[in-house]
Amino acid sequence: MGTLPLKRWKIIWSKMLTLVMLTFFVLLATSLWGILLSVMFDRFGDWNYPVLIYGPDFSFRFMEMGTFILLCLLLFFIVLIFCYSWLFLYSVLIKRTFMAIVLTILTLVLGIQLSGSEIVLNQSLAPINPFHYFHIIDMITMEYALTAENFNFTIWNGIFSLVIASFIIVCISYFIFSRKAT
Repeated sequence: MGTLPLKRWKIIWSKMLTLVMLTFFVLLATSLWGILLSVMFDRFGDWNYPVLIYGPDFSFRFMEMGTFILLCLLLFFIVLIFCYSWLFLYSVLIKRTFMAIVLTILTLVLGIQLSGSEIVLNQSLAPINPFHYFHIIDMITMEYALTAENFNFTIWNGIFSLVIASFIIVCISYFIFSRKAT
């Protein structure tokens, strides 16, 4: 009996899937721990507590706290996947783990810093920049959109932007990985 080598795409996607699943379980365990603590000290809390959501033309609406928390967790999870895709790219380019982590952090910090000046420069393209969506609470409450005077900054545009950017970065990582292996 011989062994079959693993395909390159299986290696990349299995790493990504493992990271995503591990992150999901850590977030789930942390959330369950928070719920357990809240139940012990203050019953289950008020999931219907209103959260103010800004709208265009100085309008507003309210969202229930439970929905707000779920949307925050969803956007946070997608932001983590985006961060992992950068880490994958740098881990393919550089064989040193520490340097890949440092470059990932530098990329994220510079991306967030540079995206702040982009709001003023280009109102139409700013909502597709994934670095804007790191301000999770401000995105959910639409405070970021109010401050930028651009109500195209929504959670759904953020999720779309982050997922597409993550997919492109992972595909570039795979392309570089396959070229380096040959």
